[in-house]
Amino acid sequence: MTVNNAMATKKLSILIVDDLPSNIHLLAEIFSKNYDIFIATNGPTALEIAHQTPKPDIILLDIMMPEMSGYQVLQKLKADPVTALIPVLFISAIETQESQEYGFSLGAVDYIIKPFNPNLVRARVEAHLRINHLYVDILRENSILTGKIAQLESEESNDKSSLFQELFSHTHDGVALTDMRGTIQAVNNAFTEITGYSIDEVYEQNFNLLKSNLHDDLFYEAMWQELLQRDLWSSEIYSKRKNGEVYQSLLSVSTIKNKQGDVIYYLAVFCDISHLKQAKDQLKELTFYDKLTSLPNRTLFIERLSQLIQTLKSLNQYAGALTLDIDNFREINVLKDITVGDSIITAIAKKLTAITAKDAIISHLNADLFAVVFTKFFDSAEDAASHAMQKANEIETSIKQLSYEFDHDLFKLQPSIGVTIIPGIKKDLSASDIIRELESARMESKKSESNKISLFNESIGSALKDRLELEHELLTAIKEENFELFI
Repeated sequence: MTVNNAMATKKLSILIVDDLPSNIHLLAEIFSKNYDIFIATNGPTALEIAHQTPKPDIILLDIMMPEMSGYQVLQKLKADPVTALIPVLFISAIETQESQEYGFSLGAVDYIIKPFNPNLVRARVEAHLRINHLYVDILRENSILTGKIAQLESEESNDKSSLFQELFSHTHDGVALTDMRGTIQAVNNAFTEITGYSIDEVYEQNFNLLKSNLHDDLFYEAMWQELLQRDLWSSEIYSKRKNGEVYQSLLSVSTIKNKQGDVIYYLAVFCDISHLKQAKDQLKELTFYDKLTSLPNRTLFIERLSQLIQTLKSLNQYAGALTLDIDNFREINVLKDITVGDSIITAIAKKLTAITAKDAIISHLNADLFAVVFTKFFDSAEDAASHAMQKANEIETSIKQLSYEFDHDLFKLQPSIGVTIIPGIKKDLSASDIIRELESARMESKKSESNKISLFNESIGSALKDRLELEHELLTAIKEENFELFI
């Protein structure tokens, strides 16, 4: 049964695990039309649902939850053979590189940062469901064939190779049977279609002819250790076709033993997943890069900024950063022509790249908002700030040279730029804190008619804090109808 047929025969199910009703509602809204939805608001309930029959086909798991963290839930899922094969995607507001690496090390198949694009989440879930169905499929095929080969081996026959060939001919996955030394004894037509080798070319050849040399010795040592201990090993692996092309496949290898318990054959069942991996890579491109400018988007910017903060802290050094937008851009984009707005954005992206690309991370955050983090490090905060301010002046001068004509009126661009230093004077700031500082400084620059570049300082931070508190008090007063009219 192909993956498409397998997914078409029943409605698949998704387990959403999150302690916030708003997050559950959003994810359920995305998937409820095409999937059965299970909901858990804590870890213990999630584990209970995962053991039900039928089990969920995929789990979307938050990390920060009461009672049990998402990490702890995943560890328990992977430690239990009943739930170990269920793919788990973390969906979390925790944006640090360390948390993502830890999640993958525990066995998560993906890590999506909140807030997220619903279309991309849907596409990534579907991609993982397809890969997982292929994975389950080759394990099933391997188990069936292992039993049949063992049965054939117990029967008297002078031409077992032909019997094996006939047995494998009904399998749509690639199949290869080797002896204890890895010498190929039989393959099927799917093997030849995937690898490009004919049956005659591989017969009595070592299975290593498919080796890509992209995996190190530790990978193969772990593979053989698990195979000898459990009589089964399965994983994603890079292999090589006859024409030299490297491709990704799902491979399951099992041992076949005689009545005395000695290994006499190894059975390999595999399928080519290159097309699914390519689609996943394209999704990653859409997830982390802005389509209009091809620059890193907000998600990737936060990830790289978090990495840079940790690096600077460990080195006890500083770097500068800035954000900028264009005054009155919204009016241009809405009232004039959106294509002109797009051309302005691409022109600014090119200017930023030309000025800073050699020593900076440039990002298009949204609309006309850009961010630049400089990767030139300094021993003092003052030097880092001076370098960032110098670059900000170059950027302002360059962007002000751009002009556009609307209805015979010439319009020149004026950027507002906010600058700060990383990792901050207190050295305990997160990526979100740095972005808030940049936004505070940028908003301060908008107040000035002449000075359109502002360096963040504590007074700006205090002013922002006071403004946010005032806005909160006003909203509360409006909600509670506490206003009094004085005449």
